[in-house]
Amino acid sequence: MENTPGYKFDIQRLARRIREKRGTNSLRDISAQIGVSIATLSRVERAKLPPDYHNLGILCYWLGDNPAEYFILEEGDNNDLTVQLRAAHKVSEKTADAFMEIIRAAYAEVLAQAADDEKA
Repeated sequence: MENTPGYKFDIQRLARRIREKRGTNSLRDISAQIGVSIATLSRVERAKLPPDYHNLGILCYWLGDNPAEYFILEEGDNNDLTVQLRAAHKVSEKTADAFMEIIRAAYAEVLAQAADDEKA
């Protein structure tokens, strides 16, 4: 399954958007406003760690952004999840590829549903 596309999360873009929106407000103020911990906000804003899906949803709602905007399509089969799956000692390359196909199909469905929801 060579040269299959994968998605990479653009933490730098999300960090930049959070800094822009936060402006001169403190992390404590934003945390209280949106319900994401100060520690998580700090890590994401400094592009140290991407948020989990729950916090990504909250942050995107606060920013007024679609979460899909933060996923970059990459050519090749070297995205982080594929590498992690293949590194697992009990997961064969064939199984890792199958997982990735399922994830790609699910993500395509999420994008299609989001596009339909925006049209409605």
